[in-house]
Amino acid sequence: MQVLKTSGVGLLISASLLTCTAVKANNDRSGRWFADLSAGTSFYTYDEKDIRSELPDTFVDVFSDGEFDDNDSDIVNANFGVGYYVTDDFAITARYTSGIEYGFLSGLFNDESYDIDVAILEIEATYSAFPVSDSIDAYVSAGLAYYNVDAEVRSTDQSQQLVTFNNNEVNVKAGVGLLWQFSDNWAVKTGYEHYNYLKLSKWHITWQYQF
Repeated sequence: MQVLKTSGVGLLISASLLTCTAVKANNDRSGRWFADLSAGTSFYTYDEKDIRSELPDTFVDVFSDGEFDDNDSDIVNANFGVGYYVTDDFAITARYTSGIEYGFLSGLFNDESYDIDVAILEIEATYSAFPVSDSIDAYVSAGLAYYNVDAEVRSTDQSQQLVTFNNNEVNVKAGVGLLWQFSDNWAVKTGYEHYNYLKLSKWHITWQYQF
């Protein structure tokens, strides 16, 4: 009896896996719109020296003495994208991310507080060039990213604004990853992206719903 139960479980698992791997084979994504969403699963890393090199002297001059030799990170709560599959393997996506914060300056101020926030609007092309299985593709991506950097330093005693910096920049980005098409409408992506401006690196898990 135990053997039959074990065999039955094994058959169910095997059938589930076969169903998942058959999804993409029966589902051409060409001509479909989709929405990308990640919440708490985009992990950004950066080098402090790269960030400081992008800030103007008027901002850097208010820093206390300190070293900028560490790597730091930030987890963004959410970002959202909308895209279109031109072919089954080639897609165009527009994505917006806000609330990337740089927290490494907290130990460098005495009587001042600071805030540095970055928002990014991206346009990217994704090509699923390397099929791993019927339902899993390895992909490459490349595109442009438009950044808005908003920074300020305030006096904590008088809440007086000491210096501000607001900058808009356009630069390139590229990435690699895996896409798993696990149902007719749902897929999940995981991968790595590098942004040339501010030398940001991003590891992410992103849910995708195809209409």
